Amino acid sequence: MTSDSNPPETLQVAVHTPELLGEAQALAAELGLPLLSEPIPSPRRETCHRMLLYLGPSGLCLQETGKKAPGPVIVDWGSGRSDHRRRQGGGSGQLVAKAVGLQKASRPLHILDATAGLGQDAFVLATLGCQVTLLERSPVMHALLRDGMARAMEDETLVPVLERMTLVHADARSWLADEVHRVDVIYLDPMFP
Repeated sequence: MTSDSNPPETLQVAVHTPELLGEAQALAAELGLPLLSEPIPSPRRETCHRMLLYLGPSGLCLQETGKKAPGPVIVDWGSGRSDHRRRQGGGSGQLVAKAVGLQKASRPLHILDATAGLGQDAFVLATLGCQVTLLERSPVMHALLRDGMARAMEDETLVPVLERMTLVHADARSWLADEVHRVDVIYLDPMFP
């Protein structure tokens, strides 16, 4: 089988402008992913690669390519649904707050979000005063979370919330095996069974 018959890499790192190339090179090296050599202005029009980890003007996102591709997957707690939920969310009456027992707690809880994903539940819990450790085993999801947290730190209204959040790149099974880690609640909301 020749290299021409091999399918293209599923995920590649791409960059919007040459100014972001250094950051994209570091990310590609960290994740062991190939980097597209030329900047691309719009990842949705790119069709030679099925998925891109795209570093653009809005931050780092995961983007399926092609004309009918859905919008990007990005961690953004400073706008949209996350921001609305933070401002108008319903406090400790929210389902995630009830699930961790926040209404019955006599002190702020330390919660381990063992399946952090995009961090939305962890963000809500941190807005409610909880100390939250976010575990994410996927290197790509961890990179998206790290980027989202860094961008959110630029918004002074979010800093107190983010100071209650700690991001850890680890598998929950390994992390929990270490008896040094103590939390009040282990929160699991897996995307897949």
